[in-house]
Amino acid sequence: MPKADVVQLFVSYRLKCKHSSHNTDNTTKMNFNKILQALFGNKSSRDMKLIQPLVEKVKATYDELKALSNDQLRAKTKEIQAQVQKFG
Repeated sequence: MPKADVVQLFVSYRLKCKHSSHNTDNTTKMNFNKILQALFGNKSSRDMKLIQPLVEKVKATYDELKALSNDQLRAKTKEIQAQVQKFG
């Protein structure tokens, strides 16, 4: 078989594969995944929504703690340690 015929056969095979139902199935799966992601979000965005209230609490507490003196901060640390021991 001449080299030109082999190349032509390969090109026609690739074109058939490109338009085959196999690729359509993959495209359908990808579109379905995009729809699910649009409805429910991805793992990262769901995690961020879960963590965001905690981040806001930390930000609010930061300003309060920033205003404390070193002695007050040490006392607050002991308070927190006692709570951890109580519930831990």
